[in-house]
Amino acid sequence: MSAKQRHRKRKMEFIGSWILVVTFLLLLIGFVFLFLKPDVATENDEEIETVEICVIQPESIELEECVEEKSQVVIESVEPFGTIDFIPIDAEDTYISDEIQTLCIEIGEQTRYCPEFLMSIIESESSGRKYAENGPCKGVMQINTDWPEIAEYMEQHGYTDIYDYETNIRLGCYVLDLKREIYGDDIYAVLMGYNGSSDVIERVENGNYTDYAINVVNRTWELERLHEKTQRRFSNDFI
Repeated sequence: MSAKQRHRKRKMEFIGSWILVVTFLLLLIGFVFLFLKPDVATENDEEIETVEICVIQPESIELEECVEEKSQVVIESVEPFGTIDFIPIDAEDTYISDEIQTLCIEIGEQTRYCPEFLMSIIESESSGRKYAENGPCKGVMQINTDWPEIAEYMEQHGYTDIYDYETNIRLGCYVLDLKREIYGDDIYAVLMGYNGSSDVIERVENGNYTDYAINVVNRTWELERLHEKTQRRFSNDFI
């Protein structure tokens, strides 16, 4: 074999080697592209899921704004954040007797107090016990018999038995009227005054509401929801 033929052979071998290298690189690039393609699709799927989750958020915000807006109907001067809770799934209806519930409905219609509001006060004050006593406070709505206004009201209306359900509930509505003359229609202030809290005005200004007032309001809401009165929450009939 001549030198010229050997040179041509080496040249062909060199070209063949480069063809193999280029072919290998092309195959490698194709393999990498195919390997990464599923990851791209997964990222796209994750982006779609994220968008779907974000769509739910405006409904939650709208509900929170609705709750805050309704709570301002009664609480004009202050906004006690965190005092209103959503009705628990396992919330139970009132346990007070049917007789008391009927009187709460009848007297509530006459005095413009929400029946569930009166029921909630009775639950908190006496658990519906007719002869409940705590010092001078007596009956289902724990009327303070030391108040001279109570004796005058009973004499004026011919009431003789402080423990009588109807008498006691009507006296409770009378006491609520007296507290509203002092504190207006701020339901938390009225309830704190009814329960004998001191420095009510100062506490209202600082948003320092008592557990008693908060629990009565929340329980009233529960009972209204259970009695399918969702449109009356914080309405003028509430207090």
